[in-house]
Order: sequence, then C-alpha cells, then structure tokens
Amino acid sequence: MRTPNHIAGGLVITGFCSALCGVNIFSSPASIIVMVIASLLPDIDHPKSIIGRALKPIAVAINRRWGHRTITHSAVILITSTFLFALLEKATSDTSTLAIIYFFAFFSHLLLDMVTLMGVPLLYPFSKNPFVMPANPKWRIRNDDRRAETIAFCIFLLAGLFMRPLFEQGFWTTYNRTFGTLKHVVSEFHKADDL
Repeated sequence: MRTPNHIAGGLVITGFCSALCGVNIFSSPASIIVMVIASLLPDIDHPKSIIGRALKPIAVAINRRWGHRTITHSAVILITSTFLFALLEKATSDTSTLAIIYFFAFFSHLLLDMVTLMGVPLLYPFSKNPFVMPANPKWRIRNDDRRAETIAFCIFLLAGLFMRPLFEQGFWTTYNRTFGTLKHVVSEFHKADDL
C-alpha cells in the first residue's frame, strides 16, 4: 500500500475501532496527528517513504539491520511501541485516548500491508512467514497496481465520509440513535427467545 491509502485506510480503521472503545479521533488535532503518524510509522524501515525521509538516519539504520517489512511490521513492535506511547501519555495526562488511537492506527498499517502480495511477517522475529489476506494471491494488491490503489483509496474516502458520525459520537451512541426508537425496541423484544 502507498501513503495515501495508509492515511485514508488508517482513518477509517482507526476511527471505527476507536469508536468501539468510545474514543473520538476528531476530538483534537493531536488525535489526528497521532493517527497519521502512527499509520505511517511502520514504514520507517524504508528510507524512501515519507516517514523514512523525515527520519532518514533512523530509517537507514533500521533498513540496514533488518530490511523492509520485518521488525517494524511485527506484533512485537506494535505492542512495545503502544506500551511506551501509553506510558508517555500517562506521564503527561490522565487519559489513554491517544494510546488507543496510536494502537489502532499502527495496526491499520499492518492490516493494509497484509492485503499486498508480500504480506507482513506479524510474528517476526519468531517467524518470518508472512501473514496475508486473502489467501489467493490473485486477490491481493500488487505494489505497482495504481488502479487497485485508486479503487481502495476511493472506498476509504467514501467509508470515511459515511462513518464520520460514528467516529465522532462513538459506536454505541450512534447505534442507539439509529435503532433506539420504540418501534425498534418492540421489534427486538419480539425477536428475543429468552423472554
């Protein structure tokens, strides 16, 4: 996946998952900044990526030591960096909302890279086997496939537009506002087997 898809897809995935946790990713500029940076951070192992160019000495060192899509695309770094980010956030504030956003944004990058031909070695350094989805390589996105990248980007944009109320209000508030009518309650009551 390319940078625009990591940002757009990161917004949709992070927004949805954070909404399930009651976190609004649009609550502050810091939330959006954390989401964008974390959704690009795994590519710090590639010196030509946007984040790799911004942090060139670190990117070159990581790339020489491990290469691209290894340690920075693993669950070990996801968990470790989220833990460190949460400690930093706890030291500076009483909340953990940015750590939640960081986790889901970083995870979104890994998830989106699983849809590419190369996949992601999620269990690195314990296993170098890539995690991919879908299993059939014909359905995965090639690095040079601009058409598939454009289609994915449009899907992310549309999903982001339609899901914005969900991102802002949270999952349960949106659910209750959508289905919380008396007619819905009566319908659910009649469907229930245990009453």
